[in-house]
Formats: sequence, C-alpha cells, structure tokens
Amino acid sequence: LITLSGEKHGRFNLLKAKINANVSVLAGCASSSESQSQAVSMAKNAFDKMPAVKSIVTGDETALSPEQTDHLRSTGYALAVLSLAFALTGCFVANLVVTESENKSLLRIEMSGMTMLKYIASKALTAVIVTALQTAVTAAATAAFVGTDVGIPFGSYLLLVGTMGLIYNLLSLVFGIFFKNTTFTVYASFGIWVFANLISAVYFDFVKLPDWWQKLSLIAPQKWVMITAEAIMKGESAAYPNFFLVSSAFLLVLLTAGYIGAQLSDGTQKE
Repeated sequence: LITLSGEKHGRFNLLKAKINANVSVLAGCASSSESQSQAVSMAKNAFDKMPAVKSIVTGDETALSPEQTDHLRSTGYALAVLSLAFALTGCFVANLVVTESENKSLLRIEMSGMTMLKYIASKALTAVIVTALQTAVTAAATAAFVGTDVGIPFGSYLLLVGTMGLIYNLLSLVFGIFFKNTTFTVYASFGIWVFANLISAVYFDFVKLPDWWQKLSLIAPQKWVMITAEAIMKGESAAYPNFFLVSSAFLLVLLTAGYIGAQLSDGTQKE
C-alpha cells in the first residue's frame, strides 16, 4: 500500500486516518481468523460498525468530510437557481410599485396622511409574505424530490435560503422604485443575479480564486449563505449570529435605498 502525501491540509490527514483505521481492522481480522472467507466476513462486519468521520481538526482548521463537501457544493448549485427565482418573484412586487407610480398613487397616498416610511414598510411586508410562500414551496419540493439531508439541519437550510430570498426580493423592489419600469427592473435583477453568482463562485468553488476576488465575493448574499452553511457543518457557534448581522446589514441598506427612491419619486410626481 502506497500513500502519497502533499499539501498539508485536513482532508489529507482525514484520508490518512481512515486508511490507517482500515488497515488495522484488516490486520486484526487476518490474525484472528482461521480462513480467508472468515477474515473477509469479520472485516465486513467491522467496517459496517465503524462510525462515519464527519470532520477532522488540524490545528485551528476544521476540514469537511467528502460527504459534507458534496453537500456544500450541491447547496451552491441550488442557491444559483433559487436566487434567480427569488429575484424574479421580487419583480412582481416591484410591478405593484411601478403601477402605483404610473397612476400617481404615491401622491394620493401621501395626501391621505400615510407617510412614505409606512408605504415602504407595506411593500417590504409584501416581499416578506411572497418570500415566505416561496420558501414553503421550496421546502416542499426539496423534501419531496431531493430529501431533507442537505448537510445541515433542514430548518437552518430553509432559514438561510429564505433570508437570501428576502434580500433578492427587496433588491428587485428597489429597482422598481428607481426605474419605474417593470422591464428595466427584470433586466437589472437578472444582471445582478449573473454578477452575484460569478463573484460568489457558486459554480466553480473548486477553483482557487485570487484574494481580491474572494473579498469582492462578500458583497453577494449567496457567498454568506455558503460561508454560514460551512460554519454550521463545522459546528462553529458564531455561524448564526454572523449571518444575522450580515443579513441585517443587507436589508437595512436595501430598505434605506427604497425609502430614498420613493421620496425622489414622490417629489417628481409633485412637480
């Protein structure tokens, strides 16, 4: 048996540990059995009872197991499709704003005594409801056709996907407020989706990216979902708080941009 060693990484140590464990089992079965068939049977029973190795810690680094790596890669591919679905459903919410802008509804809403902040809050609530419904459909479809074994607790997976979906819904809503055109909103949402997927590397996570690219990828919501999913797999306690803070920052920026855009639209209608 020849073992090749190269880059110092947790996965190499994991492979080495599994090889050593398997060789030890084979040696023990061979020495305690009377025939080859008995040794094979004993080895098979021993391998079936061996616990699966989920991860291994080397120094300050925790490496994912091959199974966890496959789950994480599948999550990245799923995010690439789901983010587009959420962005496009957000265009339906944006279309409500575009229609109301064309009908001078913003001016009438302000004359009724409703503040612009409440108006934006009502549209954000619509985006939340749409996101919740779409997340429920995603949960049902995933459970029915893929299964709930996604490498992390299924509830956590839905939380990450739903939060990312809300961000993309609100992003499309902001585009609708600024462009006042549903067609331009769809184009802009699709363009941002393509750009975000490229920089977040959800399609080619197996390629070593430059440092500047890795830093730039942090502006994509998909990247933070991937980072959080990996942290959950590794059992890091700060995974959920960090994701909550980053998601809150995304949502705050989008809501602020939407409020500013609505104020500008209101001023244009008054003129």
